[in-house]
Amino acid sequence: RQMCIRDRFGTYSLYIYSKNGDLILSNNIWNIIRLLKEEEVIISRSYFKLMLGYWGVDIDAKTLFEGVMEVNAGFNIEIDINTAEITSSKYYSLEQDPKYSIEEATTKLDHDLDYTFSRIAKLNTDKTLGFGNSGGLDSRLVPIYASQNNLRSIGLTTVNEKPKMFFDSITKLNAQKIANHYNIPNYCISHIVRRHDRRMVLDIRNNPFGPSQLLKNGYDQLPKFDYYVTGGNGFIVGGAWQNLLSLKSDNEFKEKFLSYHSKFNAYLWGNGNLELLNRLFSKNDQELIASQKIRFFEQNKHKDRLSLIRSFHQFSMNKRSPSGGFESMNRLYKTYNIYYPIVFENTLNWKAEFFPGRSVLKNLIRKKSETLYNIPSQNYDRLDGRPLSIKEKIIRRLANKYRNIGLDYENWVLDKDFMNYANEVFSRKNDLFFDYLNMSKEYFISLDIMSNLRPHVSLDFLKLKRIFDIVEYREFEIFDEEIFRIKQ
Repeated sequence: RQMCIRDRFGTYSLYIYSKNGDLILSNNIWNIIRLLKEEEVIISRSYFKLMLGYWGVDIDAKTLFEGVMEVNAGFNIEIDINTAEITSSKYYSLEQDPKYSIEEATTKLDHDLDYTFSRIAKLNTDKTLGFGNSGGLDSRLVPIYASQNNLRSIGLTTVNEKPKMFFDSITKLNAQKIANHYNIPNYCISHIVRRHDRRMVLDIRNNPFGPSQLLKNGYDQLPKFDYYVTGGNGFIVGGAWQNLLSLKSDNEFKEKFLSYHSKFNAYLWGNGNLELLNRLFSKNDQELIASQKIRFFEQNKHKDRLSLIRSFHQFSMNKRSPSGGFESMNRLYKTYNIYYPIVFENTLNWKAEFFPGRSVLKNLIRKKSETLYNIPSQNYDRLDGRPLSIKEKIIRRLANKYRNIGLDYENWVLDKDFMNYANEVFSRKNDLFFDYLNMSKEYFISLDIMSNLRPHVSLDFLKLKRIFDIVEYREFEIFDEEIFRIKQ
């Protein structure tokens, strides 16, 4: 018997195909698919619906292709080589053990980040570090500790380059302030691209089931750097889920958790499209998708609320980010995450009240640099939480209305060249795709989903259609470009 182990945080992908005594393992699912006979490549209808209806990974480790599993983070897989039988067991479960004061948490975070960057420096002598500079909190921490450890670095900001009505986005302004403070180059990466399909192919190759990176990953416009350092979204060390912690009854908590971050709600954004929602997802589909979160809750209900919520974000919603998204430039660069593994371990000793507002990070930034601490947040608030003056509130309201925003997906998907690309993809003949959608190609195209659905949903349709076409027409050779090979 042989054992395979997926790391606790799902940083590195592991796919396994097992059928009729055949066994194939790979860190890239397409290496498996292209080895199979045409009749052996079967797209799962249920997983197809899951990708369109759920922000998270399959609790049973299934994928879009029947017979291929993706080992979930924190699991052991034991394989009987003679029979190709696979058994799995969970070896890691996130549990909070709150014991640090805010001062202790800040001091330990400072120590952990300095140690992390000192290790990065030893492994990358005389090389250039690239990091995504969004102007947020992580974007302030990276240059602080890069400078402290004498690392040469450059910032990268995906943003609208041109101002809107003379106003640049807060993302661009904050990013430049951070870069200027540390005297490092910062490059604005435009979403505008003339080879959309090349970006799509890269995303499908190295991030097949994660959120689309098509408009986010400007890999084809990057300046030269040698390795990448990334932070994480707010759910890792604080986030928007704090309201769940304060609910009074357990029943109310369960009810709110099960409706939390529902992808179905995204279909009703703006003018909404209830007809599409009901036509796409049968009652049975909706129940199967809902069962993912119900089963997750039942498996973790013994945990305190903070442990349960963090487990959900770490191992379901956000698991794909480290292993293929923008956080590693679709795995094109050797990537270090400033929170894994050392910092994350110590956050397990943080108290629940440290997470709302990311108070520990703000505490640390103030300790390290008053200049960076005084740069406003992405929504123009002060980091110290002091209320804005009437004048500042008026300025913020005007800025929110008239400034560009950083990742302006709602407008980017309406770009003429992008719309032409989307129409070209959706118009290509593929009976299976539209059969799975339960609608004709003509009806689907008439819905104009790129204009009428939230981009985070419409881009998933586009990505799935391109996957179906690659499989239908056996276009696997498009994955063979040397630049697309996984470096992470």
